[in-house]
Amino acid sequence: MTAQTFVLLRAGGWHPGSVVGASRSPQQWVDRLIDEAGTLHSGTHAPDFVGIDSAAHAHDADGEWRLVAVDALTTARRLTSRTDLRFTVVPTVTVADLDPATALDILERDGQRLDLQVRVTNRYVGAGPMVAPTPPFLDLTDPEVLRGMDARFTKAADDLLDVRAVWAKQPDRRHPAIWALAHLTIPYRLAVRVGDYVALTPLDAEHAQSILREVRALEAERARPLRKFADVTVCVADTADAAADRMADLDLRAGRPLRSDAAVFVGAVDDLLAQCREWCTEGFDGVRFRPCGNADVETLAEAVLPRLSADR
Repeated sequence: MTAQTFVLLRAGGWHPGSVVGASRSPQQWVDRLIDEAGTLHSGTHAPDFVGIDSAAHAHDADGEWRLVAVDALTTARRLTSRTDLRFTVVPTVTVADLDPATALDILERDGQRLDLQVRVTNRYVGAGPMVAPTPPFLDLTDPEVLRGMDARFTKAADDLLDVRAVWAKQPDRRHPAIWALAHLTIPYRLAVRVGDYVALTPLDAEHAQSILREVRALEAERARPLRKFADVTVCVADTADAAADRMADLDLRAGRPLRSDAAVFVGAVDDLLAQCREWCTEGFDGVRFRPCGNADVETLAEAVLPRLSADR
């Protein structure tokens, strides 16, 4: 198996229960994220990519939830300032914030070790308090919802082509690769038009094959295929029981089970490795992990990434 690895960090962790009861400010969670990136960097086998999400869960003393904004690009620059960096850093940026001037600044300042994940909208980030830790999912069977989504994603793709046009005027510099997260046909099209990498969200083997068939059909006329990563939220430990116990504790802290837009893996290291190998056998080029909390970052660094590297 030859697979690349990506760990996508969210300040405080991808499970909202990770921030409950911990009296940290958003900036302190960002500092903790930098420490987690350091854990990945110092492991025997660093991932190929480390991402920084542009949102984080926040939970106050009154029990209200918010999604707060994280300046992922500035945070990424704290990492890319290292001269011994062993992975490419991938901050998440909103397309509306990526105008041509900003794009040129990124090209001039950030050298060889920064790519970008693009997000079309941050509609819930920085908004008012929420009763639940996760915003409601859109009804993707509603034609009106899909029409609005299609318009937003088409505009975003057009804007990203403008950004690439700015970079094309700098042929001697490394151009950041563009990543996209995609769950269905409309974002698949954006990834095919402007992306280099796409994170996909298979739920099972049949769904994985269906996703790959559709994306391959859409990219048939591209000069170079997209690199396709299976995206998974992980709560992983040495044993399945230990992982299940920790997930149960996180769910209890959050007041409800974790709800994710990607598959959620709860289990032992060996079982996660088997799942990664299955995805790569099915045709994915790599795996992107979203760790529920700090313990998962440590397990990825110490037990998962070294064994995946040995498979190459």
